[in-house]
Amino acid sequence: MHRVTPRLQRLFTEWYLPLCAWRERAGITPARLPALLKFLRRVDLARPATPADEVLAELQHSAAAGDRRWVMDARGWPTPSLTARKLVPQRNPRKENVMMDDWHLVKKRTADPAGGAVYVNDHGTRYRRTGGEALAAEATYQRHLAELGYPVPRILQSGTSDGHVFVVEESLGKRSLHDMALESLDGTRALSDTVVDLAAEVGGRLLRAQAAHAVPAPLQALRAWVHTAGWTDNVFAENPDLDNPRVRAAVDRAVAQLAGVPLVPGHLDYGLPNVLPVGIIDWQHHGLVPLGYDTALALEIIPFKGGTKGYLASPEQRLRYLEALNKVARTTTGQCLSQHLGPYLLVKALFFLALMRPTDPARTDKHLKWHYRRHLFKEVLEQYEHPGAVDTARFPALDDFAARHGALGYP
Repeated sequence: MHRVTPRLQRLFTEWYLPLCAWRERAGITPARLPALLKFLRRVDLARPATPADEVLAELQHSAAAGDRRWVMDARGWPTPSLTARKLVPQRNPRKENVMMDDWHLVKKRTADPAGGAVYVNDHGTRYRRTGGEALAAEATYQRHLAELGYPVPRILQSGTSDGHVFVVEESLGKRSLHDMALESLDGTRALSDTVVDLAAEVGGRLLRAQAAHAVPAPLQALRAWVHTAGWTDNVFAENPDLDNPRVRAAVDRAVAQLAGVPLVPGHLDYGLPNVLPVGIIDWQHHGLVPLGYDTALALEIIPFKGGTKGYLASPEQRLRYLEALNKVARTTTGQCLSQHLGPYLLVKALFFLALMRPTDPARTDKHLKWHYRRHLFKEVLEQYEHPGAVDTARFPALDDFAARHGALGYP
């Protein structure tokens, strides 16, 4: 990677990379990042203090006509703020077109109890989601996060149409870090270092925003977080044998261990599929979380999918990612996130077990996955009890688990 100053690094990640994604109406592939950084570094060294008026007029005319090529035109780069103010078109949310003939179906929504769907507009610059009251609550929460400086999509318009809630938001790009990770696979399951570094950068931005709005966490608030984030009502209803003194004692220990960790507005389902190079999407499972619960686990939770993600983070990558976040946490709060991985992963293991028990006896595949998640929860529980640290790299892959336990005859 090219030698860059901290200032240039911030300029690249917080200003130029988002502009490039906006220009192309899609994400930037990891392979292009070094070239874009080199271009920015070269231009930054040679840019004028203030561009000529005729140059700005020319570029403004191009921008007004919808031509986004000015992003790569170094003549108009005095400062990021001036360029953005003079050249990036400022959209009026009231004028956003939400007619259905401008939208194309992307997928059905399954997270909202009221159903709904996701649509994208012709140019890929906006998304429209439909649903029920849960979607309305998510939009309200997302607006609040934007006001707090979180890296989230702007809500451009919301309301009701034909009895359904709709939300229109800006696109942060088409490729999540999960998509980039899959695209960069080279015949192995090794996670791309570029994806890891992007995850650390976006996670650091979220962590800084969260730390700026942290509030003290009494023990009852931490217990409420365990109940919400761990879906304990559902988990214990579907797995009554786990509602026992041993599990309750481990949960109580986790809450006690987190005493003093502040609560922050959180995502609750943070992971590479919801992270893009310029921000985080899908905030439907939101709520207050202990600082670091969202970001610290992004690479740790990959093995919960049983190897079906297609990639795995190496121990070195996981350490580098956590150390980058620890640096942010120490700077903002004086705390170290990695010391909380044990209690965080105990709650996350409950989360991954929620809603897993199938009702159809014929779906042996779903019964297998349910038993697999039960096994992972018990593995986390045992590791958390002795010695207290949890290493998800020790999880068996789903195929290995099925091969070893197929004789049990699921369901």
